[in-house]
Amino acid sequence: MDFIVDGLANGRMVRILSVVDVFTRECLALEPDVSLGRGLVTRVLDEVIAEHGRPESLRSDNRPEFCSRPMLGWAEVPEPF
Repeated sequence: MDFIVDGLANGRMVRILSVVDVFTRECLALEPDVSLGRGLVTRVLDEVIAEHGRPESLRSDNRPEFCSRPMLGWAEVPEPF
C-alpha cells in the first residue's frame, strides 16, 4: 500500500491510498481524498479484508499514516477464529 499524490485544476492536492496485491498485481483499493484522516488506512484495509480475505503480510513505507497508533493497534488485533 502507498499514497499517490496529484494536484487538481484548482491547485488543491489530492492523495490516493492505493492497495495492490503484488502477487496478482490486482488493485484492491483506490481511496482518494484531499484530507486523509489517520483512521482511513485501517477502514480501507478492513474493507479489502472483508472482500478478499486477510493477507499473510502487508508492505508499506514509514509514512505517518502507516505508523500511527490506530494502524499499529489495528495490526496487533488477533485474527478471529
